Amino acid sequence: MSPAAGRAENYPIRPIRVIVPYAAGGPNDTIARIITADAFRQRGASFVIENIPGGAGNVGTAAAARASADGYTLVVVTSSFFINPGLHAKIPYDPVNSFSPVTMIAAAPHVLVVHPSFPARDVREFISAVRAQPGRFSYASAGTGQSSHLAGELFKQSTGLDL
Repeated sequence: MSPAAGRAENYPIRPIRVIVPYAAGGPNDTIARIITADAFRQRGASFVIENIPGGAGNVGTAAAARASADGYTLVVVTSSFFINPGLHAKIPYDPVNSFSPVTMIAAAPHVLVVHPSFPARDVREFISAVRAQPGRFSYASAGTGQSSHLAGELFKQSTGLDL
């Protein structure tokens, strides 16, 4: 047996650190906990979730980039990982060379919803209602530069709405 194959058999020999660059209790943290709990059940591997929020995910992602490349630190990134380099003049890691992708673990579609009392039952009615009162309505997003923010801005741009 080759040394690499022998080493792979014994991996992991200690807990694997999983950095979530967002606050505990949020969707990314929840997904990381579900995935690691399942991996523990299937493989017996131990994981330690470490939430390092801040800077639209940049603080925790930078901590992962500084970690030893020994297979004992993972980071759960979102679309912000790909968006941040376009929004920030300098980010504290190299998004191309600091990481190797492993797998996609979740997809999060964006959904347009309104309060039940809002006078719209479909997108066409929503656009008409907002156009009738420019500047009166706004939308919520996860924060500037987050994919939900960019989706909202794209919706505004493609519809010409004043949100």
